[in-house]
Amino acid sequence: MKSNDLRIGNWYTAPNGKYTILTLELLKEIIDLDWFDEIEPIELNEDWLNKFVFDFIIEDGVKHYTDLECNLTICYKKIFLWQYNQGIEIKYVHQLQNIYFKITESKRF
Repeated sequence: MKSNDLRIGNWYTAPNGKYTILTLELLKEIIDLDWFDEIEPIELNEDWLNKFVFDFIIEDGVKHYTDLECNLTICYKKIFLWQYNQGIEIKYVHQLQNIYFKITESKRF
């Protein structure tokens, strides 16, 4: 992963394969040991969205998550964030966390 993709509180896959939340102490260790190439992003899927307890509605077979100031949809197992009729695919948990933080300035999950 790129170092500028991560922020404190992000979920990632550690070199031992476990899902981990980035803390300041872990970040210092990753920097000291130069482990950025050894940690992996976590693929965002419906299970993670449910774990974060987003509310949703189903409309025309498409699941719409409604807790954000924008719209998250799952269509053909891909997750898209929509705002102002513009959509981008979100592939990883840390991307959603960073976008959520930017929109709400809150570390919900």
